[in-house]
Amino acid sequence: MTYSIKFWRLVVIGILGFVFLMTLLQIGVVWAVGGLEPLAPVHHNDEWRPISDFYRGVEMVIVPPGCFMMGSTAEGLSEFDEVPVHEQCFDKPFLIDRYEVTNEQYGSVGKFNRDTRPRETVTWYEALAHCRQRGTRLPTGREWEYAARGPDALLYPWGNAFEIDYAVFDAGLEHRDGQETWDVGSFPEGASWVSAMDMSGNVWEWVSTAYSDDTLTSLFTYPYTADDGREDLERRDVRRSARGGSFASTYNNVRGASRLRLGLYPSSAFDHLGFRCARDME
Repeated sequence: MTYSIKFWRLVVIGILGFVFLMTLLQIGVVWAVGGLEPLAPVHHNDEWRPISDFYRGVEMVIVPPGCFMMGSTAEGLSEFDEVPVHEQCFDKPFLIDRYEVTNEQYGSVGKFNRDTRPRETVTWYEALAHCRQRGTRLPTGREWEYAARGPDALLYPWGNAFEIDYAVFDAGLEHRDGQETWDVGSFPEGASWVSAMDMSGNVWEWVSTAYSDDTLTSLFTYPYTADDGREDLERRDVRRSARGGSFASTYNNVRGASRLRLGLYPSSAFDHLGFRCARDME
């Protein structure tokens, strides 16, 4: 009996040690005085095991290097501003908030005043300032979409089939989630491949990327390129993009490729509009 207990204890320890070792090998992360060793590119979502870390008290998740097909031609779903579908690649990893920025983290409330609700009714300028104050930044549109969809370019953060219980959106009538925001992370089944929560629904999320000029006469179309002015944070004659849909959105607008049509003036602030922050990995 004693031998049997010791044997199985060794087996369990061995399995745990193997899993830990494989995790280190899979992520390729080596903490050292000089920082992080480069991560190997990921080719499929299931190759990645989510890793989170806290930066200045806020949980963020690692988004590893890799490529994905940005945009969508999904029949009956895609919009004119999601084409052409084109490849975007990331040579370096980055970090993105696991959750939308909450009222508590922001230090004040919007329309919905629970500490653990996402901070909404915030302008692009205010979101940008908050991220900068934290030593972070707003994610770009392509970073946001990659964190939501991954190398497999899924339609939704969790897969290609819509699931009514995986997101806070207006068609989930049994949840009555078309009425208001929910606490961040209320639907863990809807996590993305990097374990970012609520990238589908709850609140639209500001990104740094411009959508068009302020008169909608000149759109920043696809293919995405960062050097055409859409990532110029000093420009004020543009509408900015928001991603992910909200509690008031239909299932079509909570897709990973969806952009809030026509963009928004950066001074806009609505009860279905919030944000999360990102950070380069050093």
